[in-house]
Amino acid sequence: MNHKGRSLAVWLDNNDKYTIQNHGMKTSLRSDTTIDLVLKTPTISLAPCGTLSYTGSDHLPILMELNGINLQDNNYIISKTYWEIYKNILTIINPCVQKEKEKTYQDKPSKWFTFSQQLLEALKERVTIYHQTAQQRSTLSSSLRLMLKQKHYLQIKYRHGKLEEDRIRLRSWNKLVQYELKSFRQNNWMNFISEVAFPNPTHCWKTVKRLNKKRTASFSAITENDNIYKTPEKIVNCLQNHFSSRFIAPTLNMDNSTDVLASKLWNELSNSSHEDIELVCENSDLKITTQDLKSIIRKMNTKNSLGFDKVSNKIVKLLPECYLTIIILVYNDLFKSAYWNK
Repeated sequence: MNHKGRSLAVWLDNNDKYTIQNHGMKTSLRSDTTIDLVLKTPTISLAPCGTLSYTGSDHLPILMELNGINLQDNNYIISKTYWEIYKNILTIINPCVQKEKEKTYQDKPSKWFTFSQQLLEALKERVTIYHQTAQQRSTLSSSLRLMLKQKHYLQIKYRHGKLEEDRIRLRSWNKLVQYELKSFRQNNWMNFISEVAFPNPTHCWKTVKRLNKKRTASFSAITENDNIYKTPEKIVNCLQNHFSSRFIAPTLNMDNSTDVLASKLWNELSNSSHEDIELVCENSDLKITTQDLKSIIRKMNTKNSLGFDKVSNKIVKLLPECYLTIIILVYNDLFKSAYWNK
């Protein structure tokens, strides 16, 4: 007797939120009964599903087609990360991380960096909560957004053309944008102070609550000229075209001494043998110190955006100092035992 199956059947009978879509379907090579269930909710409309003739395992894959999914409109997911808890947990588990490095990754610096990236990513997710909001508002005024858009356009134009006229325009526009942003922050702060000083206590506490305001929601669409892209495929294609044209390889000016030196060094490095490069790395006296690492981290912008390793600048800047010593040791070992693909 299958007690778990009977318990599941009773639970489904008493729960109106889920219904079984594949009654009587053979989903396993070991039994004629329906072992793998396809459950649907009232918000999902399913077409008839079926199994595929694939015998890679004892369970047959099930192919389903979703006719429609009813989603809640105007709802956005907003995250809030408790960074103080993140720092405290890192400090607490530091002895365990040190022991794991000495035990498992003593001679594997590259794998240790992968392990540390996964650890920081997982810890950040554990101290992050998500909630839904039905409203999305921009903190900047429309005029400031237009000014930032124009500044971005001038940056791209100067990056491609390198003209002195574009550099002067970009510099002037950047000063104007910085001045307007500073004035905008000052005005917001003065308005906030005046609201706090309001004699009505209820009005005062409503204003103070803004100090604990949740983060703004992530974007749901991208606008380019007069086109609006909302689907993930169109957004990805738009971003790919944008960054492909923005980060093209720069053209070298052979009249510039810096470009000539860079080209010469690159040619020498490209024509050098891998054994010579590896030998230089092994016998190099270059050592990165803790002060060097602190200086590099201090110069980093505090950004929450993630890279391919899913570790943001803010995650790195909030690392306790005890981790910097470990990073320095592993990085120097990684540089000394550099591996070059042949």
